[in-house]
Amino acid sequence: MAFDLFLIIDYLALPDAFGLALSARLSVTILGLLVLAFISRNPPPALREGAISAVALAAAVAIVIIIMARSNPLAKDYLYGLLLVPLLGVIVQRLRFRYAVAVSLGCVVLHGFAMWNIEALTLPSQLMAGLQMIAASIFTLVAGYTIEREMRIDYLQALRQGLRTEELEDLSTHDAMTGLGNRRGLEQTLSWISADAAGNGRLAVIIADIDKFKEYNDHFGHPAGDVCIKQVADILASEVRIAGDAVFRYGGEEFIVLLPGMEAHGAAAIAERLRYAIEAAGIVHVEPVMGAPLTASFGVATARLDESFRAQDLVERADAALYRAKDNGRNCVVVDGLNAVKQV
Repeated sequence: MAFDLFLIIDYLALPDAFGLALSARLSVTILGLLVLAFISRNPPPALREGAISAVALAAAVAIVIIIMARSNPLAKDYLYGLLLVPLLGVIVQRLRFRYAVAVSLGCVVLHGFAMWNIEALTLPSQLMAGLQMIAASIFTLVAGYTIEREMRIDYLQALRQGLRTEELEDLSTHDAMTGLGNRRGLEQTLSWISADAAGNGRLAVIIADIDKFKEYNDHFGHPAGDVCIKQVADILASEVRIAGDAVFRYGGEEFIVLLPGMEAHGAAAIAERLRYAIEAAGIVHVEPVMGAPLTASFGVATARLDESFRAQDLVERADAALYRAKDNGRNCVVVDGLNAVKQV
């Protein structure tokens, strides 16, 4: 440690008291190593800062002990060594401000005690040394406060930037109106599912499309159409309750539900539950007659994913099944090209 390098000066200037100086400096070194081992275990900040402050003050005490040694011809010169202790704590160790104040005040008190007991110092010399110590402590504290303030500002700005980035990322992958994942979010999720499947993962895809939505919009207007889409989105999200399942807004009035690990019969049952929930909600439509409940058509596809069969392939198959559902009269579920299951 740099603190022990001064043993060379101790040996040359204090041959009679070198043992005392050696003991004082080595004690600080041992304490410093113990504290270093302690803080390597990530203690709470208060304990970490307190331990470092204790080492700094121990170094100041050691210097005062050496100054008070008998027949020390360099006693007044050793006073300047106390100026380095606040620098060590505040600038090098980056103590938080309240700990830096405690270390600086302790050094000022120890400096005053040592200075008062050096007989060779005249009153003007004592005043000069005292003012130098006080000024050095103030300058060091100002520097430490500025450094801590800038660090806090940088930290807060980094947090703000991180939150802004997360918010932008969330906006880019979620539909603003419904709160569901959007097409980009769907693509990301499909990519993750394909990567995690490792050749033995199953996936079911359900595509839902609101029946005769153009006619709904034409009759009730676009604001009501937006409310309708939000209502259907809420129904789908509330009915899909298993962890890992996800609902996305695929297009204007189209939605996609991803069911990882789901077999065909289970996916068909869930699609039928979704179909029934939308119809049972009683959202008033004008098709096929005024006052008829709003309905939706569903296409379902399932498969085991591997390197030759991607998750995106399932979306295409589910989309083809959806078109069959529409061709079969709507308000029904078609599972990957099988006959429609229509509920009237």
